[in-house]
Amino acid sequence: MKESIKRIIRKHLSERCRKKIHTLLLKLDKLMSTNKRIYQIGFNKAGTKSLCYYLEKNGIPTIHYDKGKLSSTIIRNAKAGRPLFYEYEAFQGFTDMEHMTDNGQQRYASEEFFEQMYNEDPDGLFILNVRPIVDWINSRAKHGRYLIRAMEAHNKTEEEIFAMWREEFITHVEKVSRFFAGKDNFLMFDLSKHDGQYLTDFFKRHGFNFKARHWEHRGRSGSKHIKAIRKAAIYFKKKGNLEDAINLMKIAEKHNQDSTCMYDKAEKREKLRREVSVENVPSAVKPETQTLKL
Repeated sequence: MKESIKRIIRKHLSERCRKKIHTLLLKLDKLMSTNKRIYQIGFNKAGTKSLCYYLEKNGIPTIHYDKGKLSSTIIRNAKAGRPLFYEYEAFQGFTDMEHMTDNGQQRYASEEFFEQMYNEDPDGLFILNVRPIVDWINSRAKHGRYLIRAMEAHNKTEEEIFAMWREEFITHVEKVSRFFAGKDNFLMFDLSKHDGQYLTDFFKRHGFNFKARHWEHRGRSGSKHIKAIRKAAIYFKKKGNLEDAINLMKIAEKHNQDSTCMYDKAEKREKLRREVSVENVPSAVKPETQTLKL
């Protein structure tokens, strides 16, 4: 059937018409092959903003966090029996699905409902973004008042919050790895060892014509404020006000040191690495082709 149509086109249409039809068919094929939704089901402080930027630069309408409304809406829809992404039908990519409740606790819709997301959209693409646990805990702890709010909400010490986060990390990765075992629309993306090409190759296998150059690290904790202070110091230096410039640089340096948490210290980091060694992580976390580096 297809060959007979091609013969008719070649016989009865001019070369110009054939080129136009060919172009239209290519566009149609592209639209049909790239309408899959993309779900980030990993953790915050593990490249969610970078993934959002990458998707948007590659032409995918993506919603990121939405001031917590994305996560709270998903949970509300689940309770009401509606499709999880009701009210977000205009988007194709979804990243950073978390929000804070009235009592100060964090809810992570992507962790709580990833199975239902798959059941509602088994043709969608699912990205489990991870990074070494020590670095992830460190980044969370440096993220504004994130650690303090967690301590207040759970009435726990800093050590207890770190232990809670560590357990949540391992448990979630194990559940996701087990659920998606053998499914080709799933990718574990390790921020510490994978790059834009690795991500792009995955999407290419599913019909997306993405550019790897659009992947870049964004949203590093604490760095924005330090850069702003240093820029102010340079400004005062140019104006000849060396005293204020020096004081601002001292503040920037102090802020840089204060922004590090206990896991930056070599002794504590090594202790945590021993406690959460690869051998202690369930085997489902360590698929042969996508090993999680701790």
